[in-house]
Amino acid sequence: MSIMRVAVIDDDPEVCRVIHEVLFGEGVQVAATCDFAGGSTFIEQQGVDAAFIDLRAPQRPGLPLVAELRRRGCQTPVIFMTATASFDSAVEALRLGAVDYLIKPLTAQGIVQALSRAAVAQRRIKARRPQPEPAKKPSPTLLALDDAHAFGCDEEAEGTRQATVTGSSIAGGAPTIQVRLEGDLRAIERQIIREVIRSCDGNKAAAARQLGLHRKTLYRLLQADEVALASC
Repeated sequence: MSIMRVAVIDDDPEVCRVIHEVLFGEGVQVAATCDFAGGSTFIEQQGVDAAFIDLRAPQRPGLPLVAELRRRGCQTPVIFMTATASFDSAVEALRLGAVDYLIKPLTAQGIVQALSRAAVAQRRIKARRPQPEPAKKPSPTLLALDDAHAFGCDEEAEGTRQATVTGSSIAGGAPTIQVRLEGDLRAIERQIIREVIRSCDGNKAAAARQLGLHRKTLYRLLQADEVALASC
């Protein structure tokens, strides 16, 4: 089995040190840096298996950095980290195909669990590579939601940090909704879909438009969730 290679980009050297120590103890090769430009180039050129990236660093926020990597065709699974969770950033993380959204201060258990999800996503990416691309590419939102469904029904970690936030927009101008951010991106995804449907008075067609999804895609995701929850 090949050794995983991971990049860490955060403007806080202590965060870089903690992640390096945790993952090094798991037998992972880790390259950590506070240099966002250099880190971005490293991810793109070295083909790492996963990347932990600070969401709101003053030097260069993680969301536009990852958006640029995606535009260049880089599919590296990303774990975002933030001390200031928000609804809008959680939605944008989903749209960029992030595999997790960790709330600081980080825990060793949360870091290892996020890496496990990234490993699953990386295997799916490698499995897709030999296949020809479809004539019409699915939307970034759909890719993000599909990837989030790859991880099955994870058990909640003890002491999971939570934050209640309010969002005022999704795509264009959705009504205000509330979700609880729990670090597990799949759980956040389920809450976002559920709350958007509620804010649309149960109208799934309207909710699909707010989420930027085709109505049939939303129905498929809801059915997949029902099956996953029933098996837990």
